[in-house]
Amino acid sequence: MITVVPALLLLVATSLWRQRVGLNYEWWRLSHGTLSLLVVFIGMVHGIQVGEHLGVLWKQGIWVGVLVGAMYLVVHSRVIRPQLMKRRPYRVTEIREELPGTFTLGVEPDGHVGMKFRAGQYAWITVGDSPYSLQQHPFSFSSSERSAELCFTAKAVGDFTSSWKDFEPGRAVYLEGPYGAFTFDAESEGAVFVAGGIGVTPVMSILRTMHDNDDQRPAVFVYGNSTTADIAFRDEIRALESALRLTVVHVLEEPDEEWDSEHGFIDGDVLRRVLPPDCRNYEYFICGPEPMMDSAESALREMGVSWRQIYTERFQIV
Repeated sequence: MITVVPALLLLVATSLWRQRVGLNYEWWRLSHGTLSLLVVFIGMVHGIQVGEHLGVLWKQGIWVGVLVGAMYLVVHSRVIRPQLMKRRPYRVTEIREELPGTFTLGVEPDGHVGMKFRAGQYAWITVGDSPYSLQQHPFSFSSSERSAELCFTAKAVGDFTSSWKDFEPGRAVYLEGPYGAFTFDAESEGAVFVAGGIGVTPVMSILRTMHDNDDQRPAVFVYGNSTTADIAFRDEIRALESALRLTVVHVLEEPDEEWDSEHGFIDGDVLRRVLPPDCRNYEYFICGPEPMMDSAESALREMGVSWRQIYTERFQIV
């Protein structure tokens, strides 16, 4: 298996390069897929050539089938799916600044009925005249699942999201999805949402959908930010709190002198103070910075919440 080692090392190196040096996301994605396929191919050829474990024809057939399957997935991802997306384009309807450096991208279907999604899910976005592009990024929906306009909200922290402010209405957009299981079960007794910063995005999709459906199940929303100026959708969240059976608890790291709510970080102490005693059978949704998510998830488990009731959305994975 010595011949596989260089490809594996390159695979690891590209991931480390992207994390520490800043390898372009699109080229990292392409190299990652290519090197992964190369590892499978080299491993299969090496195994057949050695013959010690794959000398029997049916074993070779299984490995060839694995390689063919992997190649098909690459072709489907890079050729077939973009062709399907090309038949269902979208157009930019608006770019709305929610906070300094935080923008909402609104799109609508162009010549078709559009995408049906569940609140809390996400889609991959490609902007431009063709879906055959290395530039494709995943974003959670921030709009209600009943809205005709599909919305995505993000901070301008990378090359792609930093360009949102320059998009003009009518620009072509292609969507792939929906994906994800960060969704509120219709049979659940209630929900607890724990979000930090831009992790509020899928939570807003769920809350907006609950409002549109007149869903009056009890819910608690614990929302952490650095300062009051960083609270996205603050006025709308206040309106939703009045319209729904929703309790909102803001937690600030750097509160001003007049702040009379929770401060510091979202941890076990905060959750034990703000969560009602009758929410043991609720569903729990956590999205935000990794340290906050890890802390909140551990605290909930210590409070007796089953892992089956906890849903997490980790933006950093991709």
